[in-house]
Amino acid sequence: MSLSARLYPLLFLPALAGVASAQTNVGTTSTNTTLGNLTFGANNGNPTGTDDTILGVNAGTALTTGREMTILGFLACPAFDGSQVPNAGAENGLTTCIGSQAGLSMISGGAFPSIDNVFIGQKAALGMTAASEETIIGVHAGAGIATGGGDTIIGAHSMDGHVPLNSLHNTVIGNFSLNAPGDKDHIIVIGSEAAGNLGPANQAIIIGSTANNLTTASQAIIIGDNAGNFGTNVTQSVIIGSQAGLNTPSGATIVGPFAAANATSAGTFIGLAAGGSVTSGNYNTCIGFQSCGNLTTGANNTAIGTAAGFALTGNEYRTVAIGDGATTTNGASNAVQIGYGFNGVSNSVQFNQTQVVDGNGDLHTGTNAPGSSDLCTPGAIRIVLPYIYACVATNQWMRAALAAY
Repeated sequence: MSLSARLYPLLFLPALAGVASAQTNVGTTSTNTTLGNLTFGANNGNPTGTDDTILGVNAGTALTTGREMTILGFLACPAFDGSQVPNAGAENGLTTCIGSQAGLSMISGGAFPSIDNVFIGQKAALGMTAASEETIIGVHAGAGIATGGGDTIIGAHSMDGHVPLNSLHNTVIGNFSLNAPGDKDHIIVIGSEAAGNLGPANQAIIIGSTANNLTTASQAIIIGDNAGNFGTNVTQSVIIGSQAGLNTPSGATIVGPFAAANATSAGTFIGLAAGGSVTSGNYNTCIGFQSCGNLTTGANNTAIGTAAGFALTGNEYRTVAIGDGATTTNGASNAVQIGYGFNGVSNSVQFNQTQVVDGNGDLHTGTNAPGSSDLCTPGAIRIVLPYIYACVATNQWMRAALAAY
């Protein structure tokens, strides 16, 4: 027999193999060639829509309608029933479930129609019963959500609170992040284990592997590794910087590494280590590198400048220090220092090293008597007892003697 004669039967093998493949059943298999659907695996649902692919034992078990659905994995979306979606029409099957038990509890009842969802990962969206426009990716991701809408959840065990919650328009990225129970809406959490214990919250932004002890954080912004990490309530706070505001509660604005790291009360702290020693002092404003660096319990103090207010230690209140190195000192309250220098007199005002208002509220305008032609600008006044000096023209002083009355 010639070689061509021996090879001739082999030319039909691919076609024959294809035919055999189309007729082979594995487990309990269903094919619907009329509608172009494929189900593969024991106990699959039998969709009546178009362009469906269902692979896995018990995958899509209760399906009665479907459109463009891809359901892969053991018990993937087994309870989804698109026919129950009111007024959904041809859109009732736009859900993709991939992974063992992904979307296990999905049904179409509840607050949202169960459409336009993507669940990828073993037990992803495990407990979700109704959802719309959800994207959930990761092992156990979104497993603690009961109803959801508009969420993007990526990471193993992210939002895996084990207690059903409502989730709306949240963005969660990171393993084990935001996985405590409690309703959430408009939350952004990015970072491994970020805000892992945060309960009910809304309108918060948390970025970094941080805030693991938070229980309340509505209307808050926390950005930085370990920022706000030990605090439990940071409602209406802004905390930005590595280890900034570790213990800070509500109503604080903290920006800078180690800023207000020990604070437990409200205030404004901006700069590296600004207010780094403040503990229970309320409503202090410290702006600048190491400003209020030694203050612990004082309240309502204002320090602006590098190391401004550094001589404050505790219990001082309502002091103002403005300038590089400007400070009021330990024990001085209601004192003002402008420019480099130390003001240790309560109720006084000092420019650099010159006191202009003493502790009694009296005005001081100078300590040295000017010569008659010393430099001056018209209108300047200086009091050096027993005379009052006035600059009447450029570099021209006149004086009047004080007399008893």
